[in-house]
Amino acid sequence: MLHVEKVEKHTRQSLQRREENLRVLATKHNVSSFDGLDVRNADRTKPLISNDGFSKFMTTKKGNDLFDLGIKLYELEINDKAELVFRECLKQK
Repeated sequence: MLHVEKVEKHTRQSLQRREENLRVLATKHNVSSFDGLDVRNADRTKPLISNDGFSKFMTTKKGNDLFDLGIKLYELEINDKAELVFRECLKQK
């Protein structure tokens, strides 16, 4: 088993590249199980995504896409964000 902890700043794209590189490394060394990355804010007192950032993202969704986002968040038990999405769905009728 190999466990590594490292604080790094990433964009969505650089994080995907990092995981791809780790998967390649695991395959190269015949690792039978690679469980990916844990992602969180380096400052553990702060959320990974701020409420402001989430609200901006949420405004890019409309209609069924917005509702589907709410369902996905609800299924993942991210209830505070799901509530925000469903409230916005109600506003959009």
